[in-house]
Amino acid sequence: MGIEQKKWRCTVCGYIHEGPTPPDSCPICGVGPEAFELVVDDSIRRAMFSLTYGLFVVTSQKGELINGQCANTVFQITSQPPQLAIGIGTDRYTHEFIQESKVFAACVLAEDSIDLVRKFGFRSGREIDKFRAVDYTISDLGLPLLNRALATLQCRVVGQLECGTHTLFLGEVVEGEVLRDATPLTYAEYRRRK
Repeated sequence: MGIEQKKWRCTVCGYIHEGPTPPDSCPICGVGPEAFELVVDDSIRRAMFSLTYGLFVVTSQKGELINGQCANTVFQITSQPPQLAIGIGTDRYTHEFIQESKVFAACVLAEDSIDLVRKFGFRSGREIDKFRAVDYTISDLGLPLLNRALATLQCRVVGQLECGTHTLFLGEVVEGEVLRDATPLTYAEYRRRK
């Protein structure tokens, strides 16, 4: 058997390269291998959409600044000690905050919170103040917590794993609170209603 050939797309110009790894440089625009992304087969992409997740707003702080973003990769790893893992894109503004402060909060959204998904999910905090006109409080850790969330979990980062385009942050839960009783918003429900 030969080496598996994969397809790699240049994120700058769209050039497609075939090989086990991305090229050293793009023959069209000259960018390096870090600018290439693996082209995922459409049947794999469709199958991955069948996985079910919750939908959350992950927040963090950096000095006096706060930021948050939508995330669907938030899950419990252990109950003793209570730990969560979150997946955050390495190019996201929130990633910078978590890397510097080593703290984050996961705000569990309810089905009646699609407006919060729109607020926190489509533009970067580098461009807009996502917390403008949003009801939130600042915790003792300096984390913004959404008051309309079902629950909030505040974490200190105790480990991380680099996973290509994302970092998987492992956080020990240091504070948790249930704010109200409602049905949690899932990613599948959001896609159905958006």
